Amino acid sequence: MTPGLRVVTEEEAEQGVEALKRASAELREAAGVFEYVIEHVLPQIRYMRMSVPDLMPEVQHMLQTLALADSDRLSVRVWLRSDKNQRKTPNMPANLLLGIQERYNSAHSSLRTLQGGEFRNASSDIQNYMRDGQRVILAQAMIYLAQVHSDNQKYGNAVGFMRDARELLIDVKKRNQSVHVTTASMLLSGPLEPLYSLYRRNNDTIGFEAIPSSDDLRARLPSGRTLLSKPVAYSPS
Repeated sequence: MTPGLRVVTEEEAEQGVEALKRASAELREAAGVFEYVIEHVLPQIRYMRMSVPDLMPEVQHMLQTLALADSDRLSVRVWLRSDKNQRKTPNMPANLLLGIQERYNSAHSSLRTLQGGEFRNASSDIQNYMRDGQRVILAQAMIYLAQVHSDNQKYGNAVGFMRDARELLIDVKKRNQSVHVTTASMLLSGPLEPLYSLYRRNNDTIGFEAIPSSDDLRARLPSGRTLLSKPVAYSPS
């Protein structure tokens, strides 16, 4: 079960999947536009002094990375909703989400580097979008990792991952202006709290394991499995 999803009819589910597919494709097309600008437009104006930071190659690369990360994120949602007969263990979406989180982290790191130079006045909207998006995706991965550890009777780790996921989502939810507030609220109102209570109860009555610190759990995060969405080649008409 995908954390936070309500019960929907088969027709609604099919429509939702098609909408996600279209949105994912549009993001790949956007990435193709950024790629075209990088390869064909920027070389022609490289000797011009530009007052618009959007036309810096680093910014275009960052936006392309972000578009592909969002495309991957939607592709995972499509995968989770499609082919109900396919066996999906919790570690599979966890690894995919961690790969997407790494792409978000790469884009956010690029932004922080740019802020040390000419791009000091970066839009707060794009900063918040990347930071909160990274936190929500990491929280989703941690929910699945908690399930993996619970299934393997590693109750302390299960509690720790669910605790950290909960804290990340609560932090995003507090930011009322964030575009990720709805997703964070949906995840918090889904099965997270019941599972968190269950894992704590199991550890208190069965496992009796120490609960790792957040830093320890971050160090144990597995490497993500990247979907590597490809940009759709853009050809000006």
